[in-house]
Amino acid sequence: MAFDKVINEMGKINYKTKPVLLTLTTHLPFFFVALYLFAPKQIELVSTNLLSDLNFWFIISLCFAISITWIAVNWVYCFISIFIQAKSEGDDLDFSLILIITKAYSLLRLSSVILICYVFKTSFFIFLMLLFGWALIHLLRVVLFNFKTLRSLILS
Repeated sequence: MAFDKVINEMGKINYKTKPVLLTLTTHLPFFFVALYLFAPKQIELVSTNLLSDLNFWFIISLCFAISITWIAVNWVYCFISIFIQAKSEGDDLDFSLILIITKAYSLLRLSSVILICYVFKTSFFIFLMLLFGWALIHLLRVVLFNFKTLRSLILS
């Protein structure tokens, strides 16, 4: 019965909001798995009654916050990359294309960092530093190597 209500409510959501929610729900399990692999002591604190356990809600909130941050960083990176390419070729920006590329690119990078950190048996903190450090290095690379192009496109 409750599942039917969720399906009905999903139909009422704005069509531009659905891809963002879908992206968020596909990223949450990856961060939960990362937390399970790299911080198992946090997962062990969760009791069997999930809905009344504050540790469970803390983990879900943490994964949600990291997911939103990760999606935002990747969206900015992909937007700048596609903006440079589209404006230099004289094309219009396609925001649906940006969302698709962002989702694929961020999941690929997230999976590869989870794999690297799992192989080297790192902590959750090192995982986050590597993940966001890699994203920020790519963002700085795109901005710095295309600074003249960005400046001319913005000023024109």
